[in-house]
Amino acid sequence: MIRKRRRPARCGIQLCRVDNHIIVTAETENLSVEGFFCTSDQPFAPGDRLKCQLSVPRESPGLESPSFRSPSLVLERLVRVLRVELRGLAPGFGIACQFEDQAVTVE
Repeated sequence: MIRKRRRPARCGIQLCRVDNHIIVTAETENLSVEGFFCTSDQPFAPGDRLKCQLSVPRESPGLESPSFRSPSLVLERLVRVLRVELRGLAPGFGIACQFEDQAVTVE
């Protein structure tokens, strides 16, 4: 993953292991075309393959009325966990993931 291309972005994300149906809800801290870094209450291990649903808010700059806002765009992706960080005194874990497939739009 090329770090210089990441942009700060708070997006909701749901993660689950490919061989499991337990869904973990997390939030991204930054996002790029190569992957993302998120925080989660549940740890994963480097090398884990995960399915994720990334909810990217669509915004309409310059429009004041909320009726002009589009709903979130939901992308389904397969990712591989690159690293897991302890958050120090903050709760949860930092998880860096790299996309392994092409984007598929759900909504």
